[in-house]
Amino acid sequence: MEAMRSYDARRGPLRRINVMILLFIFHAALLHLAEGLNCFSCASADYEPLYDRNRDLRAFWDKPPKFDAICDDSFEVRRLAPVESCESTCITVFEPQFFGGVQSVPKPYTFIRGCADQIFSLIDARPREVDFLHQEAICLSLPLSQIWPQVAPNEYVEVCSCNTNGCNHHVEISSSSTIFYPFALIILAIAMTLLWL
Repeated sequence: MEAMRSYDARRGPLRRINVMILLFIFHAALLHLAEGLNCFSCASADYEPLYDRNRDLRAFWDKPPKFDAICDDSFEVRRLAPVESCESTCITVFEPQFFGGVQSVPKPYTFIRGCADQIFSLIDARPREVDFLHQEAICLSLPLSQIWPQVAPNEYVEVCSCNTNGCNHHVEISSSSTIFYPFALIILAIAMTLLWL
């Protein structure tokens, strides 16, 4: 009986420490969500003439994006692209560039970068794939009409979402996500707490 009380006396402080760690991690995750997410916002210079000609695309952005060649280079994006605060995920739209039926080697893609809420703002009834892009760090092939219903050509583009600050700077499509979710910390802390109870 004495050994049992001694064991319980040692578990008491450990329980309090585990609960304190869990509360700290939960608080940090909530702060991260409350602050929003900072995403790069720009578009390849190739989109500017299209933007100028298309009234529907002009309605898509509250203010025009920065149309510039910096959007085509990961290093330049991180150095010079404007940053905006987002409520959901960061998005990169990769539009393949073909010349004579072959994808361009020097410039394989043009890019649109920004917040999921803004990039998909023209969609009235969002398809399930777009909902995933709002919530998870994934890459999907989507027809342009699912992103901008008013755009006539229905070519496919790659759309990648991510959920850490400044994560949408990549110029290559990621086959597997390496994003670490803050909620994984919470789940890990809960599991550790339950093991100690």
